[in-house]
Amino acid sequence: MWLLWRDIVLIEFSTTKMQMQTQPKTSNKILNANMVPHLSEYQIKKGNKSETRYKVSLVLEDSEIPAYFTLPAMLTQFTEFSENGDAEKFSKNPDDGKMSASLKLGVPDVVARQMPTLEEDQKSAVTMLKGYHEALVLHAFNNLPEKGSGSCSFAAKARIQAKKENPEDWQARAAEIYLEKSHRGGIVEKDIDGTPTEMVVMKRKVTSYENGEKGRYPPVFHKIDFEGKYHELEVGDYLQRGTLVQCRARPQFFSAPSMYGTTLTLDKDIIVVWRPKSRKRSNQSEVVPAFVDGDDESELESEPVKKRAKNE
Repeated sequence: MWLLWRDIVLIEFSTTKMQMQTQPKTSNKILNANMVPHLSEYQIKKGNKSETRYKVSLVLEDSEIPAYFTLPAMLTQFTEFSENGDAEKFSKNPDDGKMSASLKLGVPDVVARQMPTLEEDQKSAVTMLKGYHEALVLHAFNNLPEKGSGSCSFAAKARIQAKKENPEDWQARAAEIYLEKSHRGGIVEKDIDGTPTEMVVMKRKVTSYENGEKGRYPPVFHKIDFEGKYHELEVGDYLQRGTLVQCRARPQFFSAPSMYGTTLTLDKDIIVVWRPKSRKRSNQSEVVPAFVDGDDESELESEPVKKRAKNE
């Protein structure tokens, strides 16, 4: 239901200008997807030796293929799509920057009339994302080596703490501790206008691999026309707040010296379903009181107010 957008998008995007037709990926919708956590291993060379490393990811059931899934459309709150992403903000090398999209739940009235189930779809998707986070973290806890290369030091600490608590099932308690202390980077709560707001946060590296080649593959933005065909949409360094977009994301587990948990990787295709009208600043100056020098106030007290009013 949440892919039937024609009547909505055309309000904003109808145009007679010829534009490049595109074909964004929209498969593997999260509400219908059947994904399971999977542990894979690979080798890296360190001098003359090889070391085994592990990767915990979500894959399509009965396969070992990590896949993105398509989320229902959500509203933009914060976006960063500049050439080098957040590299300048965090003093990174330009090639190490990340682009990002932080989305919140919500449906504009004009869209809700055409897509009445979208709000519930959004809530269901967030619930599923939280479930995938738990599944990935627990899969890592139960399947990564307990010692040596590829192990997670936080898992060892969780086991030590559980044993000290001396519960009936210390292994189950250790898993609980590990999950409780994990970082859930894809679903965060932020204060928006004084209200705690849950947001879906996705990030995309400025440089990545495509067909085995490393390069810069920025997001491609799409819009839909009367015939249901997609066309490329030009977007600057960010999307206007309150724009309704459909993104594709891939949850993945990570373990670093300071934390561990999951993040959401943003896919290349972003479909702009609807966007609010731009707010244009008025060029008309407001009438304000004329400048008055404090030393001259006594001389101006008797002058009419209208005579002392000028345009800014």
